[in-house]
Amino acid sequence: MSTNVSANDKIRIPAGESGRRLDRFLRRRFPLASLPDIYSQIRTGRVRLNGKKCRPAHRVHEGDLLTLPGSLVSEGGRRSPPLASRVDIRLEYQDSDLIVVDKPPGLVVHPGSRHTSNTLVGQAGLLLRRAGKEADVHLVHRLDRNTSGLLVLARSPRIARALSEMFRAGGISKEYTALVAGQTPQRGSIRVPLAKKSQSAGRRVQPGPGGLSASTSYVRLASKKGFSLLGVTLQTGRTHQIRAHLRYIGHPILGDPRYGQGDTNRKFRLRYGLDRQFLHASRLGFAHPSTGKSIRIRSSLPADLKSVLQRVGIPGPT
Repeated sequence: MSTNVSANDKIRIPAGESGRRLDRFLRRRFPLASLPDIYSQIRTGRVRLNGKKCRPAHRVHEGDLLTLPGSLVSEGGRRSPPLASRVDIRLEYQDSDLIVVDKPPGLVVHPGSRHTSNTLVGQAGLLLRRAGKEADVHLVHRLDRNTSGLLVLARSPRIARALSEMFRAGGISKEYTALVAGQTPQRGSIRVPLAKKSQSAGRRVQPGPGGLSASTSYVRLASKKGFSLLGVTLQTGRTHQIRAHLRYIGHPILGDPRYGQGDTNRKFRLRYGLDRQFLHASRLGFAHPSTGKSIRIRSSLPADLKSVLQRVGIPGPT
């Protein structure tokens, strides 16, 4: 992801980043910036949070206003991330403002300390470059590494800001398909705050007081052998929201290494061949930020998840 920063550019903290350390937020926002440069900009007061000097460990919150100098990430944050050497993503929609891609499982979305080249952002850039187009893309939301499905990327800072605001205001609809343990009710809503914690048992967020408001709804599409196939809709976009919420109601996603049930996952993997969490971003809908055109995109389950459903005997979603 490339982020062009002018002198004293201002960034509003989106809901999905609330509770994150300032230094880590900047590292994610500018993945090619050096940590020493980020720390220097913060400690010298050139980075301001709500107009005040701050510390690297300060926690940012939704709606906070971050002021950045133009010199931030001069050694890397303004460059496009490295292009990938191959393309595994599938292009579902494109125009001059944005693209929508279908992400396979196992692909990291953005560059980081352990993944610098073969990322979704790098593959999107390569895909555009091959078509003779500008390779610069901007992330506005994310999918976990082992979650597959639809992701929208902006092709300019202006569209990135517009899409980020739409996500924050609930103007983008996202639906996921998940296979969970147990027989769920036919439909339900989960409105439980989620707080970021130290990674107890490998989990990054936990339901509880003091957390950020989070709302998830679901409908049971099918069930068999003590498993339920769900269509899950997000009203908010917190980190690991679906995974944490479904665990909270006693129906964790099958194959989920962080929030699932270890014994159930092992037995399910041996019997049905599931090697990752059964979670797929299947539908994405929004009004185009420039034209207002309604965009509705659907992604079918990938082959590995279809195979699991066939083995279990559950019909796939229609």
